Amino acid sequence: MPTIAVRTLAGRRCDGVLGAFGRGRLRVGGAAPTFGATVGSPAPLPVPTSDRGAHPERVFRYWVPSIPAFREGAGAAGVVERPGYDLRVDATAVILAGGGSRRMGRDKSMLSIGSRPMIAHIAEQLAFFPERLVGANDREKYAFLGLEVVPDEMPGVGPLMGIISCVARASYELSFVTGCDIPVLDRAFILRLLANATGNDIVMAQLPDGRVEPLLAVYRKTVVPVARELVARSRRRIVELFDHLKVHFEPAETLDWYRNLNTMREYHQFIQGRGDPHDER
Repeated sequence: MPTIAVRTLAGRRCDGVLGAFGRGRLRVGGAAPTFGATVGSPAPLPVPTSDRGAHPERVFRYWVPSIPAFREGAGAAGVVERPGYDLRVDATAVILAGGGSRRMGRDKSMLSIGSRPMIAHIAEQLAFFPERLVGANDREKYAFLGLEVVPDEMPGVGPLMGIISCVARASYELSFVTGCDIPVLDRAFILRLLANATGNDIVMAQLPDGRVEPLLAVYRKTVVPVARELVARSRRRIVELFDHLKVHFEPAETLDWYRNLNTMREYHQFIQGRGDPHDER
C-alpha cells in the first residue's frame, strides 16, 4: 500500500499509510486504494522484473510550510486545500502536444484560455509536480513555458511514441500523462491515480460511460520496453499495452471537470461556460 512521508514542524519525518486511519496516522479519502484486476495475460515481451509490489512506494511528500491537511471525505483523495500550503509528489507530469490537431483545424495547444495558451493553463495546474515535461517535436514553439520539451524517439508514430519518449526521459519512476486538449485537471483525481500505482504498470481513468482515457493516466517506466517492442511490430495503439502489462482502471464516478477539446465547437462551448472575455471566440 502506498505511503506518504511527512516532515513535521519539528523537522522529524513520519510515515503514514494511504487509506489507514488511527492514532498517529494520516487518512487519505474514505478507504484504502484498491488495485483492481489485472488486465490481459503474460506475453513474451521484455517486461523488466522488479519487487515494486513487495514494498510501499513513497509517492507523496509534504514539506513544511507546505503541508496540506487531511480529513475523511475531503475530496476524491482527501486533500483539503489551504492558502499558502503546497503539495509535491515523487512523480513526473507529462503534457503531450505533438498531435496534428486535424479535427480542430488549428494548433489546439495554443488556443487561448484566460489570455494564455491552453498548454500554459494546463502546465500551471501541474505545478505541484517536481518535474514537468512537454512531449513535442517543436522545441522553439514551447520554449516560453520554461519546461523541457522532449521530441519523439521516432516521429510520426502517434501518442504512444510520445508516452515512450517522455516516460523514458522522466527522472521519476512514475509519470502522470495528459494531453494538451484537456484544459481542466483535478488534483484530487490525479492523486487517486498515483495512489494506485503500487503493483501496477498503468493506472488509467475510466470514464462514467465505461470508456478509458489513455491521456489521463499514470505510466511506470516498465511500460517503455514493452511499448518499444510493440512499435517495432507496427502495433501503435495505446490500448495494445493492456495485454502485456498490469493495468488498473480507476473509475471516475463523476467527472464534471473533464473536457477533451477536439473541435472548435467543443472549444467554444467550453469557453462560453467559463465566461472569460480573454478567451478566443
